[in-house]
Amino acid sequence: MKKERKKKKEQKMSITDKADSMPKIYRNSYLSAVSGKATPRNAIKAFCIECMGYIRSEVTKCETIDCPLNLYRPYGKAGDSDD
Repeated sequence: MKKERKKKKEQKMSITDKADSMPKIYRNSYLSAVSGKATPRNAIKAFCIECMGYIRSEVTKCETIDCPLNLYRPYGKAGDSDD
């Protein structure tokens, strides 16, 4: 039981540390996503932004087809497909 609490505390600290190290503009959406308060769409945005090094334009250019969120990635262009 104590180990579980310690692990949760360490996990919370790492989330806080991670949030503190990211660009301020993305901090609230990240914290909302990891706390389960974000919509699925906003959680995906937070994931993609983080994955692409906090560079929004890179999310649009993402070609990682093996990512399970690829079809749902934000900031895609209209008509963006594999055709």
